[in-house]
Formats: sequence, C-alpha cells, structure tokens
Amino acid sequence: MSQVWTAVIGIIVTPVYIRLIGVESFGLVAFYTSLSAALIILDLGLSTAISRQLSIMSADGSSLTDKRDLLFSIERVYWAIAIVLGVLIISLSYPIAAYWVKSRELPVTIIRNTVILMGVAFSFQWPNSIYIGSLTGLQQQSKTAIVNITYTTMRVVIMLIALKFISATIECFFIVQTGITVIQSILFRTITWRQLHLANHRPHFSHLQLNKIKRFAAGITGISIVSFALTQIDKLVVSKMVLLEYVGYYNLAFVLANVMVTIVSPMQTVFFPKFSALAAADRQNELSELFYTTSRWIAIIVIPIATLFIVFGEQILLLWTHNPILTEQTAPILRFAALGTVFNTLMWGPYFYMLARGITRFTIYQNIIASLILTPLLFWWTARYGAVGASLVWVVTNFGYVIISLPLFYHYYFKGSLMHWYINNLIKPAALAVPLVLLTKLLLDNADFHYTIFSFGLVVLPGTVLYGLLTREIRNFVAGLYVKMVKA
Repeated sequence: MSQVWTAVIGIIVTPVYIRLIGVESFGLVAFYTSLSAALIILDLGLSTAISRQLSIMSADGSSLTDKRDLLFSIERVYWAIAIVLGVLIISLSYPIAAYWVKSRELPVTIIRNTVILMGVAFSFQWPNSIYIGSLTGLQQQSKTAIVNITYTTMRVVIMLIALKFISATIECFFIVQTGITVIQSILFRTITWRQLHLANHRPHFSHLQLNKIKRFAAGITGISIVSFALTQIDKLVVSKMVLLEYVGYYNLAFVLANVMVTIVSPMQTVFFPKFSALAAADRQNELSELFYTTSRWIAIIVIPIATLFIVFGEQILLLWTHNPILTEQTAPILRFAALGTVFNTLMWGPYFYMLARGITRFTIYQNIIASLILTPLLFWWTARYGAVGASLVWVVTNFGYVIISLPLFYHYYFKGSLMHWYINNLIKPAALAVPLVLLTKLLLDNADFHYTIFSFGLVVLPGTVLYGLLTREIRNFVAGLYVKMVKA
C-alpha cells in the first residue's frame, strides 16, 4: 500500500509541478534525482550489506549488542560520506550551473542557488538508505511503509501550498524538499534505533562488525560502480547534452515507466531478507522455490503494465498532463523506457538470489562487459537522436541481460531450467497481456473512442479482470483472500 500510495501521489502531482514551475525547472528536479542516483556508487555497499547482515544475525541468534554496534559503525561512516558529498555538490554549484546544465530561460544564479539547496537536501536524504536497509533486515518493513506514506503526503501538501501561495519557483521547491527531508531522516533514525533498543548499553564503533561485511560490501560497491554506466549515466548524459526542457521530458517518461518498479519493489523489501536468511541456513530447496515464486510474480505484474504504456503511451500521457506538446515529445521516450524497465525488473529474481548467497562477481563482470560496449553507444545515440536515443540504449542494455546474462546465470546455478524461466516469466504473461491490450486498442480506434480518465479506466478494468482470471497465481491469491475473509 505504501508503494501504491507513493506511485499514485507521484502520478497526480508531477504534471501539477510542471504547470506551476515550468518544464525547465522540472528538468532541474530530474537532474537532482539523477545526481542522487549516480552518487549511490559511493554507498560502498553498506545499505545492502547491513540489510543482509541483520537478517543473518537474526537467523543465527547474534546478540542485540552486536547488532547495535554494527548499525552504529555503519551509521558513522555513512553520515561522514553524506556530509562530504553535500559539501562537494555545494562547492561545484557554479560550474554545474554555468557549464553543465543548459537552459533557455533560467538564469545561472537561480540554477546555482538550486544546486546549493540540492547539496543540503542530499546530505540529509542519502543516509536514509542505511535506516531503510536496517529496518528491512530486521523484518520491520511496515514501519518503513508508514514513514514513507507520511513523508510523501506531507511533502506533497506542503509543496503545493508553498508553490501556489508563496513562490512558484524552483528555489522554493528545493527549500521545502530540504526541510521535509530533514524531518524524514530524524524520523527514520529514531525508529531504527528503537528497534534495537537496549537499556544501559552504549554502542561502540566496531571494526570487528565492519570486517564481517567488508567483503560483501566491496562486491556491492563493485556492482554499483560498473552498474552506474548502465543504469544512471544516461540521465547525466542527457542533462549535459540536451536542453533542460528535454531533460524534463526524459524524466517524465521514466517517472511513468517506474510505476512498474514502484509496484513490485515491495517484493525486494519483503523477500530479500528471506532470501538472505534461507541462504545463511543453507535451505537450498526453499531458496529455489522462493526464487521461482518471486520471479513469476514480478513477470505477471510488470508485463501487462509495460504493454499498456507501449500501446497507449500517447493517450495515457495526454490524460495525465493535458499538454499535447509535452505528450508528443515524451511518448516515444516512454515506449523505450517502459520496454527497458520491464526487462530490468525481470532480472530482479536472479539478482536477489545471488546477493543472498554473497555472489557479486557475476554481476560485476556482466556490467563491465556491457558498459564497455554500451557507454560509447549512449553518447553516440544521444548526440544523434537526443533523449530518444538515450532511452533506446536503456532497452538494449536490459534486453541484453535477459538474452545473455540470464542463460549464464542458469548455467551456473540452475542447470536445465532456463526454458522454464522463459516460458513462465516471459512468454506466458506476454501471450496473455499483449493480445488483450492490442485488441482493446483496435476496438477503441475503430469506435472513435473519446478518452477520459473515467472512460479509459472502465475499458481497462475488464481486461485486467480477464488477465487475472487467466493467470493461475492471481486466481489462487484472490481465492485465498476470499477464504480468509469468509473465515474472519
């Protein structure tokens, strides 16, 4: 529910933000998002490592004092890095404003002031991943969800009031962003330490606890560094090579495509600690079953959504933004963004499995090879085709994972089961979703259908129900809910 709420709120307010501050200013919001994602390579693998380690410590009966020392040690390292990065962003505010981003309308002074605010906001936002990872490892995902719902709602309400009645500027946007982020960080830290409360114990910086995770954290850092060229550099390249206006279009397409990520990301939050605990206990059969279940559920959720975005891209964008020019510029990017994102999420299952078993080399080697091939392609296609070219590289990258990396993964860890994955996690969901969506589009085009949010929703609803009835997992899930309600 937290992820659905976040997605719905984001979808509602994004076009409102664009109308209030303009598409160029929204391009700066996109730049901040890209910058934050790019700097995750300096996470040193600590947020994922603490989630995995706390899951293992809970499974093997480690003491509460050890858990507290682990969190305290990582927290000190993380906050130090966050402050350094924040100061670095602030110190580079003028070069970024003057030489990196390209704007038709925004003065360099305003862009520089905005980048300074970005640095402050980043310093407080970045450490949240440590607390989210800790709560996930402690199986306290519901508390994270409550904080996220509260934060998302409060941020949107205060932001809209400020932009509407105080100042509809990008500077005002980031002042509010910074203030709410500070509150969120304090809240996350308080909740996390309460889960590890121990009277009369003062945690200490522990090299012993850090040594336990250093090898895994180093592997995650390696994955992050080489993954940067494949997952985040496109946003930074776009921000450098095209006008802020088109940065806004590019980000808008990915905001919509990432609805798929938002919907299935609870699986990462819920299942990754379970993967880690089963791997630590060497319960291979249960681990394999969880892998197949997770992969299947991701596929049956994201494939129909991606198909809707690809086939009905223009209609969805126009209903969302009420801006024909914005729709025309964004629709081609959305198609590629959606297709690349569905391939990306299909690889989550193998990634969870390998991380839970402490296997990081596979992903590192895979991404090094891919980045050597695709990074030059990114600069070439962006220079030639603009933002659309960058989104096409996103498709090629993630399609390569599915047709090259996945067979290698199965060769090493699940020999003889590759076709089972392709049939159940790609062919079957697509064979149901694609004809349903294409038939719907054909019927609506022939009927000269008038698109409104309500009418389009009424059309999509029967197809969604039919897809659920034809999918065994969804049928069983709904039947299980019905039985529970009857018993209650």
